[in-house]
Amino acid sequence: MTRAENLWHQLLRKLESASLLTLTLMTETPAEIARLVQLKTDDSRLHRFVWNYYYPCVFGEEAGSMTEAEAEALVQSFHGYRRPEQVATSAHFVASNTPRPKACEVCGRRKTISEVVR
Repeated sequence: MTRAENLWHQLLRKLESASLLTLTLMTETPAEIARLVQLKTDDSRLHRFVWNYYYPCVFGEEAGSMTEAEAEALVQSFHGYRRPEQVATSAHFVASNTPRPKACEVCGRRKTISEVVR
């Protein structure tokens, strides 16, 4: 396993412990996982890791715009990471202006997150 793959697996473990990965996400590509995590958290670190370090190293077999030291620091920045809603819940704070998906005008059903992300 290359250093880039090792760092990717470390990130996956950290995201899983933060409840950001589900079993269905484990079948997605790194870019798809990064996009979904960014949509859920508004955090672009995983996206930067994938496109600036992981893909160039693994598939291009060359250095990307992110150095190995920067990639390691990025992975370490996820230590103890919690989803934003976990932080809000633990502080007993619920935003009253949180946008909610619009209900269907025909049946009144609201879209789920997985439907909105698609």
